[in-house]
Amino acid sequence: MAGFDSQRWSLKGMTALVTGGTKGIGYAIVEELAGLGATVHTCARNQAQILERLQEWESKGFKVTGSVCDLTSKAQRENLIKTVNSAATCTLRGTTDYTLEDFSSMMKTNVESPYHLSQLAHPLLKASGNASIVFVASIAGVVALPKLSAYAATKSAVIQISKNLACEWAKDNIRTNAVAPWAVNTGVKVESDGHSDDFRRLIGRTPIQRLAQPNEISSLITFLCLPAASYINGQVISVDGGFTFKQNIPMAGFNSQRWSLKGMTALVTGGTKGIGYAIVEELAGLGATVHTCARNEAQIVERLQEWEDKGFKVTGSVCDLTCKAQRENLIKTVSCIFNGKLNILVSLFIALTFLFLYVLCVKISELGQWCTIDHINIVPA
Repeated sequence: MAGFDSQRWSLKGMTALVTGGTKGIGYAIVEELAGLGATVHTCARNQAQILERLQEWESKGFKVTGSVCDLTSKAQRENLIKTVNSAATCTLRGTTDYTLEDFSSMMKTNVESPYHLSQLAHPLLKASGNASIVFVASIAGVVALPKLSAYAATKSAVIQISKNLACEWAKDNIRTNAVAPWAVNTGVKVESDGHSDDFRRLIGRTPIQRLAQPNEISSLITFLCLPAASYINGQVISVDGGFTFKQNIPMAGFNSQRWSLKGMTALVTGGTKGIGYAIVEELAGLGATVHTCARNEAQIVERLQEWEDKGFKVTGSVCDLTCKAQRENLIKTVSCIFNGKLNILVSLFIALTFLFLYVLCVKISELGQWCTIDHINIVPA
């Protein structure tokens, strides 16, 4: 066994930017990186907090500087570089209780900010010859959790960005990984709109039945920045006290009723060709009553005749999903046909944003009763 190499476990001579570093996980990350010898710059919105933290770190002998930055501002992001990003916003609400403003705000803070900072930082990261990006994602981006649909969408996006950058930028000697924490005791009260009981029940299902401490997350993030982690790239590492592992429950025995869609209703957007057409065929073939839509009326008429010949229960209508008014009319049509109930939504949007998908889900939930969403697919143009 070779002798211990301290250089592999040191960040001396390295530089780091930690966004949101004055409290919670961000604060713990600054402490870990600076403690291992890195020169760190951090930013936050509150100047008083920055000054207080800088004085604290100076007294500890850490090399840390700081500046005021609102990461939702493109101009202010352009003044920064990034290796670790921990700034995020989270609100616990039911899907129908989120406003479009809530959704857009989360996407801007949790997705646009770190993505844009990565773009801006790329030349600097490449010039270093040995760089590491660590995104702070969330367990909510890995498994489905109640009251977190908008937040989960942003963290799933961060995870996918991390994987793509790991492939694209490895040639530039830039490693990219993501850390997905479970609930962390940051000392900040999460806006929950009265859903604290749901939160407590989830913690009760965690094998280590307590919240994580910030330094239990920052230790892993710091490790990923070390030379010792030089071959770790493209990973999403959960720090969750065993929560996601416990969710892997064995499947029950086979039941033919579980593989039937008789009596169920489905909406499939873009169902006249390609994947959408195949999905309509599968669902109708298993007994579901299906409604589909497309921009081309002639294609819809042709497909409806085909499905009628096959004995499938399928209706269709013309809809341009990029138009808000037509999306709303689509849901009204579906509500009328299916008597206000929908079991399955399969959304194949060509060149459509997450925002449009979110709006459609909200509108459908307003029908009052749906049983499940089996698939949500976004197919790129």
